[in-house]
This record gives sequence, C-alpha cells and structure tokens, in this order.
Amino acid sequence: MSSRFIAIVALLASCVALGQVEKPAGIKIGDGRLHPYFDLEGRYDSAVGYFGTPPTLQGDIAVRFRPGLKFELLGSNNSVNFNGNAEYVLYTGALSTGSREASHFATDVGIEAAFNKQGAVEFQIGDQLLRSDRTNNPALTIAVLSLYNALRVAVPIHPGGGALEFTPKAQWAVEFFSPLIGGTLVNCPAGNPLCQADAARLLDYSNLNAGLGARWKFLPKTAVVFDGTVDYRTYFNSVGKPATLMKLQLGLAGLISSKISVLLLAGYGRDFVGVNPAQTFIAQAELGVLLSEATTFKFGYVRTLAPVPVYGIFGDDRGYLEAKTGIGRFTILGNASFDYLTFYNDPLVIRNDSVISAGISPSVAIFSWFSVALAYNFNFRSSSQRDATTGAPVTKLPGSDITRHEVILRLSFTY
Repeated sequence: MSSRFIAIVALLASCVALGQVEKPAGIKIGDGRLHPYFDLEGRYDSAVGYFGTPPTLQGDIAVRFRPGLKFELLGSNNSVNFNGNAEYVLYTGALSTGSREASHFATDVGIEAAFNKQGAVEFQIGDQLLRSDRTNNPALTIAVLSLYNALRVAVPIHPGGGALEFTPKAQWAVEFFSPLIGGTLVNCPAGNPLCQADAARLLDYSNLNAGLGARWKFLPKTAVVFDGTVDYRTYFNSVGKPATLMKLQLGLAGLISSKISVLLLAGYGRDFVGVNPAQTFIAQAELGVLLSEATTFKFGYVRTLAPVPVYGIFGDDRGYLEAKTGIGRFTILGNASFDYLTFYNDPLVIRNDSVISAGISPSVAIFSWFSVALAYNFNFRSSSQRDATTGAPVTKLPGSDITRHEVILRLSFTY
C-alpha cells in the first residue's frame, strides 16, 4: 500500500514540476518582447566641474534615476532592437554646494533594425539620440552638456552564396553644446569655447559620413575586409574648422582558431581642407582570446584620424585591453587604455595630450530581475602645448590637465 502511495505522490510531483516552466521575461508584443527597467545609481565623481571664485575643480556625490525600456525582436530574416531611457542626474551638494547647479536631465535612446537579412539585398537603419555631460570632443577642458543625434543607413548586398558582401552606408550626425556650469576658467583666452562654458555653443556641428564596406569570406569564419569612408564636417559658426576626411583600410578579420580571433587593418587617412592638411597611415590590430564560455580577453592598438572642433582634425594612437569573466551569477569586467592625441591644423600651437583610462566593474545577479554592480573608473590626462614656430612650451589651456576618480554603485531592476 505504501509503495502505491509513494508512486502516486511521485507522479503528481512530476506533473507539478512540468507545469512550473519559467515564463520568459518581458511583455510579449507580437513576435518581440518589451522589457521595462529602472537603474538607481549613486556615484562619487572627483571632477564634476569648476566652482567658486576663483573656479577650482571640485567633486561631489550624485544620485541618478534612470527608467527605461528595451524591445527585442530577433527573427531569422528581420530584427529590431530598441533601448531608450530618460535620466535625471541630481548632484547632492554633499561635498561641494556649487555642484547642485550641475544637476541635469540626460537621455540615451537607440534603435537598430535590419530587414531581409537572408536575401540578396539587406536594409539596415539605426538612430541614436544622446544627451550627456560626457562628450566625444577630446579637445574640451571643461564639462559641457552635449545633445547628439546620429542617423545611419546601410544596404548590405550579398551576391551569390553570400561569401562576398558589399555595403554602401551613410550617417548624418549633429551635436549641440551648452554649458553644464556657466563661467570662464582663469587664464582662458577670451571667447575660447574649449575652456569657456558660455561659449560652448560655438562648437555645434554637422557631420555627414558616407562609405563603402566590402567583405570576402575565404573561410567560413574568416574574411578579407575593406572599409572606405569620407567625413564632411561643417560648423554652424566661424570658430570650428571644417574638414573633409577620407579614410581607407584593408585587412583581415575573423577566427584563426576556435578560441582566437584577430582583426588586422592598415590604410591611409587624409584631410583635404587647409594649407597643410593632416595625412598619415592608419591601422588597427586586435587579438581576442576565448579562454572559456564565461571568460574572454582582448587587446589591441588603433591609429586613426577624426574631425574635432577648433583644430579641425585630431589623431589618436590608442592601446587598449578588455577582459570579462564570470562564475555563476557573478561577473567582473575590466578595461585599460592609453591614448596619445595629436591635434592638427593649429598654426600657433602644437598640442599633444596623453590620456590614461582604467576601470573595473564587478556585478552580481541576485535574482533574474535584480542585479547589483559596483564600479571604479580612473581617468588621467596630461597636455603638452608648444609654440608651433619655436617649439617652446606655452601656457596650457586651463583644465587641460586633469585626474578623475569615480566610484559607482548601481541597482538594476529589469522585467
């Protein structure tokens, strides 16, 4: 009798277990899923901005509230990915009462879509809208607010069996600057927008990028690649120096073994604006290692040119490494880089900046919908500025030498 009872209980338990299949996260919309999320972040920043009289670089503690939405539709032939959030950055004034005026709204909204991926002609479109106090302008010596939008389209063409691919592409970007904190740093040349917050709007620009990419897979996971682009940079004022920058690169990308990937590119970059336009070789070399399913490591070197306000063109020689590992629900990310920046087309001053960056971020997924992350970021910049004729050192732009420490605690809730 007892054996029959045990068999019945076992059968019922197995039926209950089969019925308790974990439901996928998110809200089902058509063939995709929508994921609301909310990040609550506390951040110590040692270099929020320049406050007081005279202005001095001060830090503070900020609380960031970041609600957002993610949408994923991953089909074999069509895909759509959306990630958008609105953020309020509240500086508490706990360490510097003047920092409260740096509180601001921010946003990061991006969408990527691809259609007819398995067809002979694919269509890709994407857009990113970003408002942030971190800008990609490396010449700035003060904190400003940047409103950036980039619209991009690409049409990959896969003739034959797909081993050969051609991709015409274009991107149009605009960026508008406004002061995070008003005022002018001591010894800032009059009207110089790189160190005068109230003149930041003089850096506003439009950038049109057109290009052609090509890829030939001579092995299943390895290809010869070509990439050619032209940037046409214009400004909405007379301070920024226009640029017409061409970059051509040819190389190899893919796997050389089941655990090692490689990217090797070499080429030439040239600006066609100015009396003595910037021109140099450009390159990238990257090695990636898959130590295990949860542990990856890559390092590399890149040399490139890019448009920049005021100077016209800057060059970046960058060495970098990135690592990721995880055990169960625990993950840790690490990165480090060194950039040597060269600013061209200034007839009066030769400027070179050295930038060291490093960061580490451990995180743990406590539940499927809740994770906690802790991060530390370090950034150091030292600028060398010399007279273009004599080579003698000149007075640096104020704020061009900086050391920044950031400690971040982030709580993330995702449905």
